Amino acid sequence: MILKLGSHTITYPKVEIEPGITLILGSSGAGKTSLLRAIHGILSGQIQGRLPLEVDQTSLMPQQNTWVPYMTMGEHLSLTGGSSASSLDALGLLGLQDKFPHELSVGQLQRFSLLNCLNSNAQAYLLDEPSSALDTDVAERSFQVLRAHMEAHPDRFYLVVTHDDRMKTAFPTSKRITL
Repeated sequence: MILKLGSHTITYPKVEIEPGITLILGSSGAGKTSLLRAIHGILSGQIQGRLPLEVDQTSLMPQQNTWVPYMTMGEHLSLTGGSSASSLDALGLLGLQDKFPHELSVGQLQRFSLLNCLNSNAQAYLLDEPSSALDTDVAERSFQVLRAHMEAHPDRFYLVVTHDDRMKTAFPTSKRITL
């Protein structure tokens, strides 16, 4: 697949993506986020060839969270089906549902973003740097939530852009694509 964004062209290797987790690795500017955005259908560029994954429903966890500032985190979660107390507790977010985005740390917002993404009933979950702003113990909790979701949905696709060695260690049997 070739992606043209203005005067910039990215040529992707031909890959087969199967259900389960696929880690997308590569240096900054290699086109990892652009690939997720193209699969999600929100990239304004010209695509030549076939996307490596074509499904009807995707859910994107963007690298930079976008929140409606006047909605509480609980209201945000309700848009994707809400969330159980156990899910919130697993990510250390229990009791923060009534907070507004500006009242939370970057790491808390990132965990809410992961939960929001996984709440949707998608065929493919596209996670862009889901552990980059997290301390090691909190990152491990996020990995546990992701593992539990994968176990509950073994037929789903999880494409994860990461530079985080902790994620590579946490998912040692993952398929890996280097751009």
